[in-house]
Amino acid sequence: MCIRDRYKLACESNNMHADLVRRYTTTITLLMQPLAPHVSEHIWTEVLGEKGSVVNAPFPTADPIEYSMHVASRVIADVCKEIRIQAQKNAKKRNVDEICVYVATTFLPWQMSALETLKRIYAANGNSFPADTTKQVQAAKESWLTKEVMPDAMAFMAFIRQNAEKYGEDAIGSTPSIDDADLLSSIAEYVAKTSGVQKVHVLTREDETYPEHKSAKSKVRPGEPSVAFPPVRK
Repeated sequence: MCIRDRYKLACESNNMHADLVRRYTTTITLLMQPLAPHVSEHIWTEVLGEKGSVVNAPFPTADPIEYSMHVASRVIADVCKEIRIQAQKNAKKRNVDEICVYVATTFLPWQMSALETLKRIYAANGNSFPADTTKQVQAAKESWLTKEVMPDAMAFMAFIRQNAEKYGEDAIGSTPSIDDADLLSSIAEYVAKTSGVQKVHVLTREDETYPEHKSAKSKVRPGEPSVAFPPVRK
């Protein structure tokens, strides 16, 4: 699905913003110009009503992407994808009309400690992570890195490192870049429509409505929700 179609779907019954659609069309036309000059020229002059030839128009440049926007986009896409996967797996076993999406709005204490450790290593190595980062963390034998959290901690730090290498130090912030609960609650209807379920319940990991969802809640961290179907009541 192209970006324009995703935007149209997100608007639901509301109209798309005309200026945003025009900017999208203009940018796509300029990007297409080297590959499809005749089509681009037609869109440029006949559809957009621009003066002069598209050949003489400056090539578009991209502004820096805010890390929070990247996280929000990823969260929405991942949640919709995971719901569809789980709905398909369970379609023959149970009713898949409802789904719970668990979110975390803050980091756990050990995650905060892990972030501080990564920040120190990152700063000490010229805002980058050395190849032996994992060995350095383990060798430090800090009190927060217990046997109980070790597997989750390694996965968590690998995730943070990957993002930091792509997007910079914003990815190592001790405050979540977005509020997953607010984001997903505000677009719950869109998530339901896109995922093919009728109702999406956005719950925090502290919610005790469904004790059966302990495993799903244990996987949650800021920027990484998890999903689970409400238990079947007999």
